[in-house]
Amino acid sequence: FMYHQFVFAPTPSTRRRTKKPECAHKFHTVGGAIVPVFRTCIFLATTLKVLALSATASAFLVAPAPPRGVAAPVGRVVQRRLHSYLQTTRMSMATGMNRGMEPSGSKSYTSIDAASDPDVIAESSVDPYVGTALATVREAYCAEHSDIPARASEALQFVEHETSSKLSRGYMLSGALVASSLTMMVQMSGATNVLEIGTYSGYTAIALASTGATVTTIDSFEDEPESEAVFHAGVAKSCLPISLLKMKALDALNMLIASPPATPFDFVFIDADKTEQIKYYELLMGHPEVWGAGGDGRTCTMVVDNTLWYSRVLRSVGDPADICTQAVKDFSRHVKNDARSFVTMLPLRDGITVIQKV
Repeated sequence: FMYHQFVFAPTPSTRRRTKKPECAHKFHTVGGAIVPVFRTCIFLATTLKVLALSATASAFLVAPAPPRGVAAPVGRVVQRRLHSYLQTTRMSMATGMNRGMEPSGSKSYTSIDAASDPDVIAESSVDPYVGTALATVREAYCAEHSDIPARASEALQFVEHETSSKLSRGYMLSGALVASSLTMMVQMSGATNVLEIGTYSGYTAIALASTGATVTTIDSFEDEPESEAVFHAGVAKSCLPISLLKMKALDALNMLIASPPATPFDFVFIDADKTEQIKYYELLMGHPEVWGAGGDGRTCTMVVDNTLWYSRVLRSVGDPADICTQAVKDFSRHVKNDARSFVTMLPLRDGITVIQKV
């Protein structure tokens, strides 16, 4: 109340010129001297409150997610609102101190600017998988700064050239960044026996085998028969341990179930018929003698390509005749709701989903 009276007290020019009681005059004189003190105290109290709330909410936001099937203590809506509030508060308190910003007084440069910057996008063609010129350039930049084992680089360049110059579906080749990512995943998981379902011209098979793992790939080459010649030429050039099961994927999986490999496959890469992916997944998940962890207790990994499917999965209403898009959506929903697996979807080119058996 005292603070309100002093802040909003009338100025001398508007104050009634009436004689005030002596006690009121003394009170005003003293109050005028302590108003700055009150203001400072209130500012400090508010600042401390904001900092305390920021620290508490930050700890909440970085807390690990609860186990599958356990309800979160705070609803997602509350979490999003807290996150939005913290961002606004921190930005207002740290004006001019953000990383990556231009000097004070200059406009910051972000990816929004890069999307229309001729110096960035130039006249590059747009990859239909990623959809924009900027995304295409960003992926090319990432690929340029990513590694592939040297033992496979020459063979991969050969397959890429042959695919683009001789085959009609060159867009189906996974690309350097996906190949590098798969290579990294195999090396990090310690996998030694890899199964590939769908190889097209052999690009990813060679990348997977470059890790030192033994690779078995399944493909009937029915989509484009000419791709088989490129596959064999690339594998021969690589001199890597790659074997082929030339048959339909479901037939090959059933054959492997009937006659399991000596060592279970501990890494699977799927880039095949989208309408049968749930069947592939269930067959592998239900037969640990085919896809399972090794004796040392390592987890087994499955990677599925094209889970964003030209971004068509983002549409709420699509073409009713587009059965592949619905199949991709159904697969993603299926594995996400399966308590036997831990799933991460990555926006890498056309989307890849990484699955670990738990």
